[in-house]
Parts: sequence; structure tokens; C-alpha cells
Amino acid sequence: NAIQGEANLTFDGQLLTINGGTTDTPFIINCTNAGGPHLRFQQDGNTKHYVGCGTGIGGLGDKDDFTIRAYDNLFLATNNTSTARLTINATGNVGIGTTSPNTSLEIATADAIIRLTDTNNQAGANDLIGELQFYSNDADAPHIGAFVKAIQDPSDAYGRRTALLFGTRNNDANTNA
Repeated sequence: NAIQGEANLTFDGQLLTINGGTTDTPFIINCTNAGGPHLRFQQDGNTKHYVGCGTGIGGLGDKDDFTIRAYDNLFLATNNTSTARLTINATGNVGIGTTSPNTSLEIATADAIIRLTDTNNQAGANDLIGELQFYSNDADAPHIGAFVKAIQDPSDAYGRRTALLFGTRNNDANTNA
């Protein structure tokens, strides 16, 4: 039998199993609230985590956004293990391969590589392949303070060689090193 309206179900430590049989959506949360549906996880009566639509979870995003809100750290694991592959800690730092990132982005692995892949297979001489930009915030707006650019080497028409440009920006004009 379907439960309609509000329902309080207490299982006192028992396992709740929802078996949808052969249907592809055994569990649906539907609501008419403008904030959208969500699940709230509590421990000892205190809310700890939320999963669901944005505005229903503390005004994050809108009803079309999917939101996960953790009380403290957020961990994602893969390969059916309890090893965290990605961590977002309570201060917003992101860790890949570490559960305690100390900077905005920390990657911890034996051979850490960050790859920027340009999907333009028609790139020619001097075309941009990838760029790292370093911003500074001043009184009027954020501005690029420095950059590292990878471009197709101007002397190679086939795009097999790459040139790196290092530079700074002063008064909206680039200065290449």
C-alpha cells in the first residue's frame, strides 16, 4: 500500500529496505514546495547532512540544482572501498588523494600530474593550448597578475612542438618573460 501525505516511520535500529521490484525508480521524493525535495540526515536529533534540491537546503542554488551539504567534511570514495578519493573540507579546501587538504587544491599521489588537454585538432602556430592565470583582487575588480601559457610553437606548422610563455600583466597589457 502507498503512504500518502506525511508519515513518521521509526525503525529503531532495524534495516529499512525499499525494493522496487522490476521498476527502474524504486524510490521517488516528490514535493510541491518551491525549495524542492531533499533528504535530511540526523544523529541524536541533530541535523548533520542534506542531499537534494538547492533552495530546500539552506538556499544553495535553485530548485533545479543538486546539492550535497555536509556538517563537516565531504568525502567521495570509489572502487567499493572506504578510501577517500576526493575530499572537500569544512573550510572549502579540496583534496585529491588526501583527507586533510591544507590549500585550496592539494593533490597527493606518487606521481602527481595535472593535465590540460586542448581538444582543438586544427590548432596552428601560436594557437593557445592551455593557460594558468594568477589573479589578484584590488579595489575595483579581480585582475590577472601573472600567467603561464602553452602555445603551438610558431616555427612548427604541424603542432608537434609547444612553446611556454611566462608573463605578468600591468595596466591591462601583457609583459612576457
